[in-house]
Amino acid sequence: MKPPEALSNSVKKITYHILTVMTHYDLRSFKLCVFLVLLSERPMTVGLMSKMLGCSEANITGLRKTLESRNLVSAERPETDNRKVYLSLTNTGQEFLEHYYGSKSLPDS
Repeated sequence: MKPPEALSNSVKKITYHILTVMTHYDLRSFKLCVFLVLLSERPMTVGLMSKMLGCSEANITGLRKTLESRNLVSAERPETDNRKVYLSLTNTGQEFLEHYYGSKSLPDS
């Protein structure tokens, strides 16, 4: 069954918009997952994020460095425990999500 032309055109426009935004910020889907986690829980430790996303802490650390270099995510170490790194969205990261999702937070499921 072929989708109606209007629906097909809408999907193409949405897909184009998403790809344009992700290309502008040089993001891939896994980096976007980091944003989604930070949108719902922030700040968050690298360790907890790695558990939530099912990957290594080293992987999250590499993503963090990339996202930090683009001023999308910030990382802070508490004075009490220098081993932990807390991630949070920067203003630029928040603007990205507002542009990408049209809101400041994810809707409740």
